[in-house]
Amino acid sequence: MYLLECAPITRNMRKEKLSYYVKDKIELGSIITIPIRNKNVPALVIKSTILSDEKMAIKQAGFQLKKISQKKSTNLFLEETVMASSSTAEYFLTNTGSVLETFTPSCILEARPPISRKRHSGGRFHLYSLQGGIQDRILEYKSMIRESFAQKKSVLLLSPTTEEVNFFGRELTRGIEKYSFQIESTKSPKELKKLWQEALAGTHPVLIITTPFALTIPRFDIGTIIIERENSRGYLSQKYPHLDARFFAEKLAENLMCRCVIADTTLRIETIWREEKDEIVRMPTSKQRVQTSSHSHIIDMKNDNKGEKRKFALMSAEALTTIAESIDENERVVVYATRRGSSPLTLCGDCENVVTCDDCNAPVVLHERGDDPYFLCHRCGERRSAKEVCKICGSWNLKALGIGIDRVHELLQNTFPSAKIFVVSKDHSTSASATKKKIDEFYKTPRGILLGTEMILPYLERQFEHCIITSLDSLFGIPDYKMHEKIFHLIVTLRHLSSKTFLLQSRNANNFVLQSAGRGDVQGFYRQEIENRRMFQFPPFCKLIKCTIIGKKDFVAEEMQKLSASLSSLETSIFPAFVPKGTGKCALSMLIRITDDKPLDPQSQELLRNLPHNYLIEINPDSVV
Repeated sequence: MYLLECAPITRNMRKEKLSYYVKDKIELGSIITIPIRNKNVPALVIKSTILSDEKMAIKQAGFQLKKISQKKSTNLFLEETVMASSSTAEYFLTNTGSVLETFTPSCILEARPPISRKRHSGGRFHLYSLQGGIQDRILEYKSMIRESFAQKKSVLLLSPTTEEVNFFGRELTRGIEKYSFQIESTKSPKELKKLWQEALAGTHPVLIITTPFALTIPRFDIGTIIIERENSRGYLSQKYPHLDARFFAEKLAENLMCRCVIADTTLRIETIWREEKDEIVRMPTSKQRVQTSSHSHIIDMKNDNKGEKRKFALMSAEALTTIAESIDENERVVVYATRRGSSPLTLCGDCENVVTCDDCNAPVVLHERGDDPYFLCHRCGERRSAKEVCKICGSWNLKALGIGIDRVHELLQNTFPSAKIFVVSKDHSTSASATKKKIDEFYKTPRGILLGTEMILPYLERQFEHCIITSLDSLFGIPDYKMHEKIFHLIVTLRHLSSKTFLLQSRNANNFVLQSAGRGDVQGFYRQEIENRRMFQFPPFCKLIKCTIIGKKDFVAEEMQKLSASLSSLETSIFPAFVPKGTGKCALSMLIRITDDKPLDPQSQELLRNLPHNYLIEINPDSVV
């Protein structure tokens, strides 16, 4: 008889390990099935000892061991993958099993195709960065793939979205189709299992292009891991345990002792900071300044309509002229709108009260599609008719303000009736395939106008002649310490993709972020932003841990008070968190700031890792409110 310690591969457990006993010996690293709350779940065997040697520990345990009847066990993960999962779990205050489940397709966990016992051949861990336009990066990737194949090493390219996996599949696999595999979540379980096994078969090096959900693929000869478009928020998992796939990929490369390349049009602030600390080596082909062939101009909308007092213009005269000329020349224009709907803000013209959501009190967005306009809350989803009066003074004088995509669409339709307009937003595109179809058609259409929100970014695979950003001013008011970086990256990316004209409209045209982005000046923006983060103690100068609990008011207050007392040695702040009205619940968040001067002690770390499921734990969250 043997005593097993197992790491459950499930997101529904916060415990790192559970103990069972079994009749026959099972090898370490094997995947077995264990019972948890009347369910059978896969688990990783992390320790095995003879039961008779642990009699005293079992008697003192205070619980009864369960027996498992394990007829079959398989090895599904590389030892290096398990080690990377353990490091990731420690950083994100979760367990190893939840990390493995996050980055492994569920059909693979169910089928458990066995892997060879051959160990990875090893090498040296090197961390590089690559900054530059998409075509420059593609050329570099092709060179890396040729070099790796010559050295009998495989390459794993990680992309944040399915669309980008398919794009790189088209760009990088010509001539090596037989040794290239694209693994992403839209494929059926049957296709995934077939691809998984084919990618592991044979001794010839392969190119694996995948999203984070298949990062644990156990290919032994991986010599290079590429983290493409590292600035994307698509690498952050949206549900528990809220992991960052970039962190796991880097840890995987470190344990595999291979090369890791972090790449994007503009690198993250944290990445450039690590370059300065000599943790990352900038590749020789990396660009200090992102160049473009387009004429770039930031239009000051406060001065654009001088002489027309109090008249608000959605688009400047220069922008409209650019579109008109592009239509005459059979060229294409991308018009970027930040907000969905018609107007992101509505207020009373008499008392200036802002129209807000009845459930969460956030400002509602006016939508005017069809004959029945309505207010929609983009925070909680509450919807109601827009035919209402001011709730404070009873006035009918409600004024819609701001630039929404529907208002821009109406303007373009009325001004350029001969142009073909493709609209992409959450309200206009119901699926990824529909979005891709629209954008593919846009590229093929002379005199075409693509009007879209940030949904269009993963699909812009090639250059276009002209780009107009209607406004980004509203983004500066969002309480997100990474917002300046997001704005900068967005501008530089669209500016680089436009080949003739790039126009940015703003009522704050002299803003340093806009000016730096308009020049493609990455280093200038970095120096300003890193000093701001140093001053206010945001990452990379600290680690932020956000703990949120939702429940009845008295229960939440009591639990948060207990947690605060248990973490009294740490720098914490407590504040109300969002929860929809009508649920009878409230929420409180605690923000913990970990620095070199005030590190997270082992006792506090273990406490946070084992908090009950009604706590939500986020590491370095985008929003700290």
